[in-house]
Amino acid sequence: MKGLHSALVVIAALLISAGVLADEKEKLTGAQIVEKHIAAVGGKAALSKFRSRVALGTAKKDNDFAVPVAIMSEPTRLSAVYQFQGYNWYLIYNGTTPSVRPPFTRAAASIHQKYEEMLATGTLFNDISLYNVLNAGEPEQLKFEAKGTKKVKNKEPYVVEMQGKGQILRLYFDINDFMWLRTDYGSVHVTRSMGT
Repeated sequence: MKGLHSALVVIAALLISAGVLADEKEKLTGAQIVEKHIAAVGGKAALSKFRSRVALGTAKKDNDFAVPVAIMSEPTRLSAVYQFQGYNWYLIYNGTTPSVRPPFTRAAASIHQKYEEMLATGTLFNDISLYNVLNAGEPEQLKFEAKGTKKVKNKEPYVVEMQGKGQILRLYFDINDFMWLRTDYGSVHVTRSMGT
């Protein structure tokens, strides 16, 4: 009986300590999570040395053909080109004005507007502009708020809500190595015209 009691005490102590460790991870502020991410990718000093970035590759969805993609970014500018069969799709942000070409149809204007909003945040791709936005992190321009964790596929990353100029978005960082996983820009609703 005494052995069973000792075993239960040990198990209870382990469960309590595991709960305390989990609570410590979740008590990080949004700014602390972003700081740990910046440190994990090399630190502010190293990131500030990069002035531009070019990424070349392909994009593929399900069983579709892979299409060539080029992404070019500088501290306040971003361009991406997707070369689909029959046309090129351009996403451009020059530091002040976002542009998506060719424009979407009138029925899909809300999707077009959403892409422009996403471009204007400077965080659309994991690139130099994302790091510049995160590095800036000046209290009067950006606010980071930790929103706990959320299960995404097979991971449970930290969720940090970022509010800057306009749109509120959610950044997801790996709970173990603080690497950026994805950004959630919210949703867009397209209503179908009934026709008159």
